[in-house]
Amino acid sequence: MKKLFITLVCSVAMATTAFSQGVGIGGTPAASAMLDVQSTTRGLLVPRMTLAQRGAIASPANGLLIYQTDGLVGFWYYDGTNWRYLLNNSTGWFTTGNTGTDAATNFVGTTDAQALTFRTNNTPRLRIANGNQLFALSDGTAAAPFYSWETDSNTGIYRIGADILGFSTNGVERARVAANGQLSINELNNNLGAGVAALRVRNNSSNVNYKSNLLFSRDLNKKT
Repeated sequence: MKKLFITLVCSVAMATTAFSQGVGIGGTPAASAMLDVQSTTRGLLVPRMTLAQRGAIASPANGLLIYQTDGLVGFWYYDGTNWRYLLNNSTGWFTTGNTGTDAATNFVGTTDAQALTFRTNNTPRLRIANGNQLFALSDGTAAAPFYSWETDSNTGIYRIGADILGFSTNGVERARVAANGQLSINELNNNLGAGVAALRVRNNSSNVNYKSNLLFSRDLNKKT
């Protein structure tokens, strides 16, 4: 009886020491691991279950991992509040790009009636609304128009003010369309008020040549 008691005490002591140092299967456990499974021919198999079975888990622990076999198939883990899907190359977009994509099924966007917003430096820059509209989230300037080209960034289109559209080249405003539809080309202080000609063409040379007809609903007067 005494020998049996001593053997039991020694067994418990050895088990306690082993668990405090970690358990190794197939090799010596790493110092930072409680469980270290080592193999070059077999893997670790986690519990497999359906979506309904996953949802039936009572009080899942933070960090619980399962493999779902239906619906969105793959690894799921519990973050303490919700079940999260572990993305892979076929289900998530990577910053280094993806391979094997299908234009008919793979896309960047939303699957509900919410807008899609693009940011740089954590500031919203561009938004695609649910109603098929593309919104610029800044007006831009003549020197840095909202819509421009990477190799010619000071040429493009921008918003001067409420219902006023501006066009610039080389960082200088060249034309604008006012809220009432009046167009001013290369002269910014005219043609924007009510009762003034809707279009003025300014040219510093003595002659202005046109390859097609210009139609006017009012008299055409030359500015002197």
